[in-house]
Amino acid sequence: RVLVGNFVKPTRVTSQDVADTAGVSRTTVSLVLNDVKGIQISTDTRQRVIHAAKELGYVPDAAGRALASRRAQIIGLVLVRSAKNITSDAFLTQVLENLIDVVHEHELRLLIDIIEPQHQKEAYLQLARSKHIDGLILSGPRFDDDALSALEDHDFPTVLMGQLPGTGLCSVDVDNRKAACEAVEHLIQHGHQRIACITNAPPLYTAATDRLNGYKDA
Repeated sequence: RVLVGNFVKPTRVTSQDVADTAGVSRTTVSLVLNDVKGIQISTDTRQRVIHAAKELGYVPDAAGRALASRRAQIIGLVLVRSAKNITSDAFLTQVLENLIDVVHEHELRLLIDIIEPQHQKEAYLQLARSKHIDGLILSGPRFDDDALSALEDHDFPTVLMGQLPGTGLCSVDVDNRKAACEAVEHLIQHGHQRIACITNAPPLYTAATDRLNGYKDA
């Protein structure tokens, strides 16, 4: 403990403290606590390190963990839209709540980036190449988005929130076409005939095209 003025400031427990308590090197502490794969460490040694860390209340430094595991421990969420449209998107709020729960469950963090469509390619590639994130979630894919093929060429872990034909990237989406069709059919069943369709986005966005097609189907 260090005396600062009239207060006693507790000193931070370091990996060296854990190493001294467990009778191992700092490198071994780092390998065990970061669960680095492919390293032969005995079960007894692992247990001593884990017990010492818990006993001392050791909290690994985020930068050190990233260096040891060669991972940033961060998932990037990229929203390709105008910042003015973010607060009005009720669906996005629900998505964010659940994403945060999942990344925290896996001891990760979520980095949110809002990108104007005209800057999207540079932003995607910069995030991927900088190693500041371990994977990318992209909301709002577009048919004219050549940045996606660049990410695919780099074999960078990417998941689309919205399907995009012709790409090998993973995606999670709702059936926008069927949903729009059912909405219009509901109006027709109630006797409405002059029914308009507002896609809420330009046709370059896949969701907008699917909604329009569902409207036409009905």
